Amino acid sequence: MNRFGQLRFSVACTALALAVASSSVLAQSTAAPQKVSVAFSGGQLTMFAPILVAMGTKGFEKRGIQIEAQNFGGGVPAFAAFAGGSADMGILGSTQIMTAGGTGRDVFGFFNLFHGGAVVFMGHKKYEAARGKDLKKYDGANWAYTAEGSVSQIFMERSAQSVGLNWEKQGRLAVGGVAAFVPSLQTGRADLVTMDMKSAAQAMKLGIGYPVLNTLEPTQVEHIWGRQLGLPLGTTRAFAAKYPKTVQDMADAMREALVAIQTNINNPAAILKMMPADFQEANRADFAEQWELAKPAFMQTDGTFSDKALADTLAMAKATGVLDKVDMAKYDVNKYFDNSYARKAIASIPGPKR
Repeated sequence: MNRFGQLRFSVACTALALAVASSSVLAQSTAAPQKVSVAFSGGQLTMFAPILVAMGTKGFEKRGIQIEAQNFGGGVPAFAAFAGGSADMGILGSTQIMTAGGTGRDVFGFFNLFHGGAVVFMGHKKYEAARGKDLKKYDGANWAYTAEGSVSQIFMERSAQSVGLNWEKQGRLAVGGVAAFVPSLQTGRADLVTMDMKSAAQAMKLGIGYPVLNTLEPTQVEHIWGRQLGLPLGTTRAFAAKYPKTVQDMADAMREALVAIQTNINNPAAILKMMPADFQEANRADFAEQWELAKPAFMQTDGTFSDKALADTLAMAKATGVLDKVDMAKYDVNKYFDNSYARKAIASIPGPKR
């Protein structure tokens, strides 16, 4: 081989080595991690049905993902854990994402689990005959939620204002977490409590509570605050940039589970059977009651963040002061909710025929 030929061979080898090295780095940066940690607010609740069905039917596993669930008492500690870096993803409050994004945090939602407020206002049973579903009659009562600034507190405040009540004049009680919902009502510490579906079903079965307002039922609340985003599954741009396939696989698994739920929307037994075994065991006795309250939230969503839902959720966040610390002159809500993953999932996994 002449010197020119040797030079070309040497250059070719160098180029090949660089290409292999570059490919290796790229593969390392996009390969799916074996485990994906997800922060759950309030533990594994019925309102997380899409991710629970995806777990129970091994929708994640068949895509090479093992979910590591991190359960917290409420939305505030769950978001804090996620924002602090101890979880790769989280089931997050939409207003939490709006606030965090607007104040410089690296966070965005990529799959909307449902529409609605995720809670039912449960009044003490002793008030049912006299007050019924009239929130005005709870003026001056003790209103309870998880924490100040929580999604449940925001919905309570806005609901009170919608019927002309002064929120500052209501007895307000931050109970700390889901486990305190039923005891707060049972002991009389609270007259009206925002509850998850499990707690609401328990309160009804115990005969101590009745539903006053279901934030998951569009006919009851959309005239108050429009169409609200539910709890998005969120992550960081840094994680998505490093593991784009993982984020898309998560969205695909969630979409597959959501379609299964919608196909069986009036069959709570079938839906429960698709969930993890430990969830089935813990919820078998009252899942039908829970699902009756929860199902309206899953009937219309497709996993995306619609323009209307974004606008209505943003409007309520502004009205309730959630975004007071955000520079609204530079704020663009679309930066913090990315529909590309859900849309790609919809294209490959069509919904049930109606």
